[in-house]
Amino acid sequence: MSNLIQNTEPWYLARKSRIGASDVPIILGLSRFKTAFELWEQKLGLSEDKTSEFATSRGRNLEGIAREHYELHTGIKMIPTVFFHKDFNYFMASLDGWSEEKKLVLEVKNPGKEDHETARDGKVPLHYMAQIQFQMFVADTDKAHYWSFDGQDGHLVHVQADEKYIIETILPAAHAFKHMIDTKNPPALTEKDYKNFQNPGLIELLGSYSTKLIELKEKKSEVDKMKEEIFSLAFSEHPRIQIGNVKIVSSFRKGHVDYGKIPEIKGVDLEKYRKKSTAFRAIYGLGAESED
Repeated sequence: MSNLIQNTEPWYLARKSRIGASDVPIILGLSRFKTAFELWEQKLGLSEDKTSEFATSRGRNLEGIAREHYELHTGIKMIPTVFFHKDFNYFMASLDGWSEEKKLVLEVKNPGKEDHETARDGKVPLHYMAQIQFQMFVADTDKAHYWSFDGQDGHLVHVQADEKYIIETILPAAHAFKHMIDTKNPPALTEKDYKNFQNPGLIELLGSYSTKLIELKEKKSEVDKMKEEIFSLAFSEHPRIQIGNVKIVSSFRKGHVDYGKIPEIKGVDLEKYRKKSTAFRAIYGLGAESED
């Protein structure tokens, strides 16, 4: 246990140089929002944390309310506490609540509907379970409470330490990631990552391509303006005009069917009717999007 206060400058500095409990799901590839490579870059100061400030501030604001609801529900007083592991000082856990009397960890989440329903069923989502198991390891205890709170309704799940999962899965990955930080050796890229590729030939080609895209965009704007003028002149006479072999037509197409609003197919698995995936390629950030 430490005297470090959460959401202060010393706390942020401590987190940057250590492996925290919230880092563990990312390291294990369980996070839906961040990859291990992105976390590695942030730890080394190579990129900024892109986590939404709205999302983080909302979580902090609801955390206190959620903890109060938990305390009313259980009668257990919980104190936000920061732990460093007794043997591995580079492992830390910032707990939403800790009961010294009961040696009990509290993890509060304000999740989406799906994760909240999982807690209603008495289970902890896998990406949160990894975090809680690491918290128990760092705090040197074998029990935790997971409190899922949606702003009004709370669900409590009792969690026991899974020594096998901690020793065989979490710790090897966490130690390996710390070594990657120390040696500045990045983790393997995933399909969600972007590789910084400084190729002079490609950079020059992208510059020329960007210029041509802008020229095309300007030309398209001119063409679109001419087309509108043509329509305006033609349809002032009739919705179907012919000039030599050229036909100018105004008509209406039926809108697409919104299948999600058809009550007869609600609950039907439509994935088996989906056509084969097609390749999609695109270049962004050149002033005009280019898709293939």
